[in-house]
Amino acid sequence: MREVSLAAGRAHGYVNSILNEGKDPTIANLEAVCRVLGVSMPEILYGIPLTPETQELISLLSRASAAKQRGVRDLLAPDKEP
Repeated sequence: MREVSLAAGRAHGYVNSILNEGKDPTIANLEAVCRVLGVSMPEILYGIPLTPETQELISLLSRASAAKQRGVRDLLAPDKEP
């Protein structure tokens, strides 16, 4: 943890204070830690890796109409029993 904190340009106990003391990181500090670890923020926050393909899908969905977003959701959602 110490090495990650220092590589992110933060104090040596920074990551420890987040993980063990419940401190809330700023977006900028969390981005710096993510860069050092080579992971995306969604992966850290939600356990979901953000591949280039996933990032493209999110970008496309964010610009799509509500009807198109519902269509994609319905297409990808598990089948529902009647």
